Amino acid sequence: MRMDEGVVRMDDRARLTPVDVVYFGVAVFILGHFAGPIYTVLGDSAGSLGPGEAFLFQMIFPALLLTIISVVYLTAATGGSVK
Repeated sequence: MRMDEGVVRMDDRARLTPVDVVYFGVAVFILGHFAGPIYTVLGDSAGSLGPGEAFLFQMIFPALLLTIISVVYLTAATGGSVK
């Protein structure tokens, strides 16, 4: 049994590169700027949508934001590159 088996070495840990940070930041920025106009249009046409359709369209941006946060976490926890 090796002595360093439970130890995480610095070169084995997961990493978020500056490119990853910029990429995810731009994705959240763009998503935030699209959300306002989409919610305005959705509010104007709320009368013609049923309650299920309105709920579905209102949940698109929060679901996309959760997806981006999940990808950031997985990239940070497992590393973005394959050796």
